[in-house]
Amino acid sequence: MVSRWIVFLLIAGAGFGIDLWTKQVFFDREYQGHFHDPAIDYWVWEGVLGTQPSLNQGALFGIGQGGGLALAIIAIVAVVGIVVWLFVFKAGKDWWLLVPMSLVMGGI
Repeated sequence: MVSRWIVFLLIAGAGFGIDLWTKQVFFDREYQGHFHDPAIDYWVWEGVLGTQPSLNQGALFGIGQGGGLALAIIAIVAVVGIVVWLFVFKAGKDWWLLVPMSLVMGGI
């Protein structure tokens, strides 16, 4: 039987890596020196589906702009809470919970 710790770490690590890679692609390569330039937006379906460079120094949808320290503390508490919930309180026995929480961990 595959260890749930291994699955958790693999999924969370892959999510973390993909998150960092996509940020690097969009900010360091394609948009270097062209921040907020509408000419470099890429639309698959105009106004509905596409990419547009934007810098969010807060959390989801810009909540908490400038609150880096508070957001970092909340992230640390979330990481500890997820790990304790899944592996100390044994919620990780359920694959339907382990996999999504691994994805959440990758995004934290």
